[in-house]
Amino acid sequence: MTSRSDLTIGIVVYNEVEEIQKSLQQLQSEINHHISERQIHWIFVLNHSSEDVRTKILEKIKTIIPRFSYFSNFENNLGFARNLILNKCQTDLLYFTDPDIEHPHKSLSVLLQLADLSHSNPSLVGFTGPVLHKSESRTMDDMFLILQKIAKKIPFSFQIQNHIFLNTVDHAPTCHLLLIKNRALHLGGFSEQIPSVGEDLDFSHRVFSTEMRFLFSPQSHVLHHQNLKLKKWLRKVLFFGRAQIMVHKKNSNLPIRFYRLIPLFFSF
Repeated sequence: MTSRSDLTIGIVVYNEVEEIQKSLQQLQSEINHHISERQIHWIFVLNHSSEDVRTKILEKIKTIIPRFSYFSNFENNLGFARNLILNKCQTDLLYFTDPDIEHPHKSLSVLLQLADLSHSNPSLVGFTGPVLHKSESRTMDDMFLILQKIAKKIPFSFQIQNHIFLNTVDHAPTCHLLLIKNRALHLGGFSEQIPSVGEDLDFSHRVFSTEMRFLFSPQSHVLHHQNLKLKKWLRKVLFFGRAQIMVHKKNSNLPIRFYRLIPLFFSF
């Protein structure tokens, strides 16, 4: 039997063999130093069809995490993988993150503190913070800095939000999201009809439709490494913009929020 303070960490891994080792080391360090009183459960979904890749990832995980559960998802369906973790989770709180996310000091601890303080608030389904993008390219870093400054006024749909104060928001990316499991399940979890990107957008649309929200803390930031050339990154943003259209068509009964369409401007 689990207690309310227990936590599950769920990670979907594709082929990030090297990235996941660094991410897990950072998370394990924070657990040991700041939330050691909590029982931590780990669930991994290996989202790659190659047995060799899955074996390499498991070997990396075993060097850091002594006990964990894992499942294979041969079809590489991201919505299915997220939903699998949500349904297999045995704790009240579930933290979603990705292998290519860098976790600075206490990024998870802040969200857990918010969850403890706000658990009785029925209008909240989860907790998140800024996802700051980082690149090896100076040009890309300069562009990300500009977008983060703009995001203080306009919340971008492609994982860029930069609110100054503690605030409720209607969108939270699954690369840095602490969920209250039962409320997420009540909203239907993640759609398995969305195989690649947009599963978090679709979930956010349904959160929005019930007037529930995520609590956003500017003190809980993570770094998302985007080691792409500018052209490839713009292509990726366009891909996300197209996913926006698909998700909105699926939830066509909800009003359009203009800032969700911002990625489409890159197509011009």
